[in-house]
Amino acid sequence: MNDASPAPDPGIAERFSVGQQARMERTVTEDAVAAFVALTGDDNPMHVDEQFARESGIGGRVVHGMLTAGYVSTVIGTMLPGPGAIWLTQQFNFRHPVRIGDEILVEAEVKRISVATSVLVLEIKVTNQASRVVLDGQAQVQVLSKVRGVSDPALTPRTAVVTGSSRGIGAAVARRLAKDGLEVVVNWRSDETGAEEVVRAITDDGGSASSFRADVTRPDEVAALIAHAHETYGRVDALVNNAGGGMSPQPLPETTVADLDGHLDSHLRSAFECTQAVLPGMRERGGGRIVNITSEAAFGSPPPNLTGYAVAKAAVVALTKSAAVEAGPWGITVNAVAPGMTETAMIDDVPQRAKMTVAAQAPLRRLGSPEDTAEVVSFLLGHGGAYVTGQTLHVNGGQYLP
Repeated sequence: MNDASPAPDPGIAERFSVGQQARMERTVTEDAVAAFVALTGDDNPMHVDEQFARESGIGGRVVHGMLTAGYVSTVIGTMLPGPGAIWLTQQFNFRHPVRIGDEILVEAEVKRISVATSVLVLEIKVTNQASRVVLDGQAQVQVLSKVRGVSDPALTPRTAVVTGSSRGIGAAVARRLAKDGLEVVVNWRSDETGAEEVVRAITDDGGSASSFRADVTRPDEVAALIAHAHETYGRVDALVNNAGGGMSPQPLPETTVADLDGHLDSHLRSAFECTQAVLPGMRERGGGRIVNITSEAAFGSPPPNLTGYAVAKAAVVALTKSAAVEAGPWGITVNAVAPGMTETAMIDDVPQRAKMTVAAQAPLRRLGSPEDTAEVVSFLLGHGGAYVTGQTLHVNGGQYLP
């Protein structure tokens, strides 16, 4: 099994608090010193030869300073933070010697928490049976989440919400994910008949799907959509943000702010609202997949008269990258898929000659199909997409080459 690299624990703020403490008592024994010598090879007579130590004027053998620090390591690794802790740095002062037979008390207290890096700053103090401080200082410790491999079932979604999936690319994505074994919520806003046909096609093929009407530019309706998914399937492991309005060609001089806002609402705001709605559940489970459908219009030289559409789709790419950075520590991947010109109802008004020209200019000599995009979404939600995040995958037959 190929394992992913360890990642910082995103739940550090919930697990730990400033002022939290741990304490451990130990008696330093002859056997402990002998074991330390055997492990490290440090047989300095100051530690192992009583006569040498007395003649050196230190009043007899002293315990290795790093053996004392080793007890601090025990507290860090087993108590605070505990399993999953990586000791990064320390600044210790060895105040007084520790002797064989001393009874020491090791104390650690959380002084600072860095949520961004999952690092705790611990105040450390070690005292002996006379309450004398023998060691003090600070240690920085990173808390790692459990290492999970690509074959971990928790990393493979079993439920998905696909917005705008009553037709076109969204419908193809919903059907493809159902074939992958996912339970799918087919979202629609105005085409109830199309949504029911998608659900029927999925169930007739042995899959599981339900439909739900929601305008995903409205937070209250997005909340209802996600609530339906939870009530029906218990969770949302994957979200495909496909919903969006038409291209609405318009020359730039005639484009108004209201036109631009309309595109931003249907493409960017819908993806933003849905992403925010599913993140809490994904964070709680420690994983999830989000795929945003953008467009090749956001790359290279955009087609004329599509300013609002191109700007909104470019903003979706920016949202994808930002969300990938912030959601990554919770095991959540966020990617985008950018289809080129695809045979859907969206291009019904494009002259046939223009379509043929685009197809002829593409290296693969054809336009895309909704199924082409659906296959790439399937990849991103499957095992192959486990270590892919913040990326835009271009599905265009070579129409645009980055």
